[in-house]
Amino acid sequence: MSGLDRHLQRGPLPLWFQIKEQLRRGIDQGEWAPGEQLPTESELTELFGVSRITVRTAFERLGDQGLVDRIPGRGTFVAQRSFERPVTRLAGFHEDMASRGFIPSARTLSVGIVPGPSEAASALGAGGDDLIEVRRLLLADHTPMAVQHGYLPVWVMGNEEFTTSHLHNKSLYRMMEERTASHPATAEETIEAVRAGGTHAGLLEVSVGSPVLMASRLSLDRSQRPVEWVRLWYRADRYRFRVELQRP
Repeated sequence: MSGLDRHLQRGPLPLWFQIKEQLRRGIDQGEWAPGEQLPTESELTELFGVSRITVRTAFERLGDQGLVDRIPGRGTFVAQRSFERPVTRLAGFHEDMASRGFIPSARTLSVGIVPGPSEAASALGAGGDDLIEVRRLLLADHTPMAVQHGYLPVWVMGNEEFTTSHLHNKSLYRMMEERTASHPATAEETIEAVRAGGTHAGLLEVSVGSPVLMASRLSLDRSQRPVEWVRLWYRADRYRFRVELQRP
């Protein structure tokens, strides 16, 4: 607890707020790493000379900000780092994670040519044509981040062989660019909160019923041709979207 100053200011700022800010600064400066346990309520109560409810309130506010995880019977731990993506930026998962200094990877669950389901076929203008179906688990620093389930027109891969091995730990968008210069340039996306079903929960390593963010996206290439219809289920505890708003 070397980074904590036991001398709190007796003034307009609530004591719990001062304790919260000291802990927050320690987390920001790396005094406690993600997953590391913070000092206990008893230790902080003794250090600062305050009531347990004051320390508990500080922990609760840190939890509200997503900075800590409170585990009953075990203690309070620094939350794992969340990934933030501006909703105005279109980038593939590999590109996005690499730009942040993380190691992206993907486990391809299945790849195949299938009759296009009605929603995907309609969005892609495929009619009764077959589509390439891709299911993948996306990871950052070996941590599951999202489940991807998408469809592509067969032509975007140049009508060439396209199997699980081709996609192993590779960027899907980069492969589209290399084969037919058809990678997404613009997209429409909707995001909603849903609960993780059994399959998604298992892949994402969360509890069944945990909140996840489901994004549905239709991507167009530079010629405004639809090239991808995809749904992604993101871990809500590791991923968040940022929107910049302007008053007209």
